[in-house]
Amino acid sequence: MWIACYYLPDFAIASERILHPNFENVPLALLGEDGLLQAVSLEATRAGVRLGQTPSAARVFCPDLVVVPYNLSAYRQKAEPLWDRIACDSSCVEPISPEVCLAGFVGAGVRERAIGVAEDLHSIADVAVHMGMSRSRFTAHIAAQHDPGGAPVIVPEGTEASLIARVPVDQLSHLNRQERERLQRLGIRFLGDILTIPEEETRRVFRERSALLRRLALGQDRDPVRALWPPDSEEHVLNLDFGVTEEGLLQEAIRQCATGVAEKLQHRGRRSRSVTLALRSEAGRAHVRTEILNAPEDDAAALMRVALRLLSRMRSGPGLTFDAPPTSVALRVLVAEPAESVQRLLFDENRPSEVLPHERQIRLNGAIEHVRERFGRKSVGQATALRRREPFQLWTYPLTRRLNETIQVLTNSLGVPLRYQRHGRWWDVAQVQNRWSEAGWKYGHLEQGMVFRVETPSLGLAEIRRCGNEWRLTAVAD
Repeated sequence: MWIACYYLPDFAIASERILHPNFENVPLALLGEDGLLQAVSLEATRAGVRLGQTPSAARVFCPDLVVVPYNLSAYRQKAEPLWDRIACDSSCVEPISPEVCLAGFVGAGVRERAIGVAEDLHSIADVAVHMGMSRSRFTAHIAAQHDPGGAPVIVPEGTEASLIARVPVDQLSHLNRQERERLQRLGIRFLGDILTIPEEETRRVFRERSALLRRLALGQDRDPVRALWPPDSEEHVLNLDFGVTEEGLLQEAIRQCATGVAEKLQHRGRRSRSVTLALRSEAGRAHVRTEILNAPEDDAAALMRVALRLLSRMRSGPGLTFDAPPTSVALRVLVAEPAESVQRLLFDENRPSEVLPHERQIRLNGAIEHVRERFGRKSVGQATALRRREPFQLWTYPLTRRLNETIQVLTNSLGVPLRYQRHGRWWDVAQVQNRWSEAGWKYGHLEQGMVFRVETPSLGLAEIRRCGNEWRLTAVAD
C-alpha cells in the first residue's frame, strides 16, 4: 500500500480568518495549550516569527502580532470537507490534525489519483497543499514537509534513507529530551548519522529503543494507516408531515428514532459512544446537540434518556422555543470500536512500528524497574505474582438423608430459626444459608410452608420446614 500525506500548514490560519474576517492581512499566530505558537501567518513569518516561540519572544520581532488560542474543534469542523474528498479515492483515511491527513492508496494509477486529490484539496481549502508519498507513513510525512509546494514528492521504494538522511533529530516526536541529549553526545545531528554508528553502540546507549532509531533512519516503519474517516455511525431519521407542537408527539418521534438506532446497533453487535440529536424546523433551521457517553450503550431506553437530555438543552425555558415547529427528527450515534481494539489503544501505548513482541517485554520490564527504583520495590506488582497456590478445605454436605421428624424450634421476631431440639439435644444455628417456600397437597388440601437450610457451629447442614405452627426436620447431611 502506498501512503500519501497531505500537509496544509496554513489551514488553521485560513480557518481563523474565515471565522474572524478582521484578522485578514494582519500578523496572526495561534497559541497552543503548551504556551507555544502552533501556527503562524505569512505576514508574521516575514517579520521573523517562528513556530515554537512564546508570544513574548515573538513580539520582539513583530510588536503588532495578534495571538489567539488554537481552536482545534472549529478547525476540525472546517477540515471535514477535505477528509470527505480524500475518502472518495481512498478507503483508508486517518486525520492526524486539521493540517495533516494520511491516506492509503492501492490499485492502478495510485500516483495520478493521489495528485488529483491534492489538486482538489487546494481548490476546496484555497491554501497551499504539500503532498508526500511513500511506502511508510513516517517517510510520507517527512516528504510532505519537504514539498516546496510546486510538485508532490514521490519517494520510490528503497530510497527512503536518502530522503530523510538530512532530517534533524530534534524534529522527531518519537524521542524524548533525554534521548535527544544522548544523540548530541554521540555527535548525531541528523537521522542519517545514526547509520554511521555501529549497531552495538546504539544498542548499548539506547537499549531497546535502538531498533526504532535504526528503522527511522532507514525510513522503514510498520505503522499502518488506520481507517478513521468517515466515522462509523448509525442514524435513524423520521420525517414528519407537519410541524410538531405537542411535547408527547415529539417525544414519541424521538423514541422511535432511539428504537431504530438500537436495533441497528444490536444487529451489528456494536455499541454507541456518542449521541447526536438533530431537529429541523419548518423554517429550515437545524438544531443539533451532541453528548459523549460515559460508557458505550446499545439499549433503546438509554439512548432515549440521552436524547431527552439533548432536547432539554435546546430550550431556553419551558416549552419549545424553536423558531418553528420541528418537521424532522434525526438521531445519529457514533459506533464505538470493538472491545479488543479499545483495550489495545487504552492500555498499550507502544505503536506497532516501535517494538517487536520481545522488545515490548523488554520495555515493560525496564519501566517496572524504573518505577520500583524510584518509588520502592513494592510499588509495582504483576498479576502473576497475585496468583498463589494455597491449600484450603472444601466442605460438601449433600443432604441425601431424608427425614420427617417433629422438632422444637426457637425463632427470633422475624420467624428465623435460632435453635432447634433433636433427640433431647439443642443445636444452635450458626447461619441460615438459604430459604424458600414450598407448597403441596396433603390429606386433600393445599399445605404451604417455609424451608430453611441452616448451618450449625460444627459445620453441619440441615433443612427445617415450618407448616403453620409445626416444625419438622426434613433432611440432614451424611
